[in-house]
Amino acid sequence: RIASKRYLLVANAANAEKDLAWLRAAAAGEVSLCQMRPGVRFKGDVMVKDLKDPSLDEENLVDLALQGPVSRRILLRLVSRSSDRWRLQALKKT
Repeated sequence: RIASKRYLLVANAANAEKDLAWLRAAAAGEVSLCQMRPGVRFKGDVMVKDLKDPSLDEENLVDLALQGPVSRRILLRLVSRSSDRWRLQALKKT
């Protein structure tokens, strides 16, 4: 949640197209949000944007995943602001 009515979802690259299609279908009311409760749908207007779409210009985003046992150490070498270094050090392993 990035604002009261704005969310950012980062899908696994292998599932991104499938997830985007499902989100668009859910936004259009074509599918339920919950298998256990088929009547659950989005309320109000819902806009789904693919932030990898180059036509979005300044809104366009990409993500890069750095993974592995030394990834934090590598990132800490690249970050100069102490507030960012502190946030990186506070990350928990998952």
